[in-house]
Amino acid sequence: MRGFTNRIITYLAQRRKLKKSGDIFRATITSSELLTISRMIPEDNFHDRQNNAPSFNDFLQSATLCGKCLYDIYIVPSSRIDERVTIDGAWIPANRGDVLAFLINKALEKPEEMYHTRGYIRVWWD
Repeated sequence: MRGFTNRIITYLAQRRKLKKSGDIFRATITSSELLTISRMIPEDNFHDRQNNAPSFNDFLQSATLCGKCLYDIYIVPSSRIDERVTIDGAWIPANRGDVLAFLINKALEKPEEMYHTRGYIRVWWD
């Protein structure tokens, strides 16, 4: 399913400004947007994991638990051999400790960053 990221980049660019760093695109997306792009990716991308973070599928499950979460993603485009969509962080509403615990339990290691800001707990894995 080579080229799947082209659809995702187009979809997200219509909704927000994507940050570009080299050939990689970054964005913070909503739970709803994550659910939408999950229908555009190949099955093997569901197992993608940023180092010791939860898998893409784990983050997707958290989006179904809480529609108010935000996700930090990066998109490696089809111009590269390692085309993929990766999630390396999340913004969990401060009152949803259950979702935070779910993600931390799915990770292989604790997040590199975890802090409270603007009503959210932000977690990030390097």
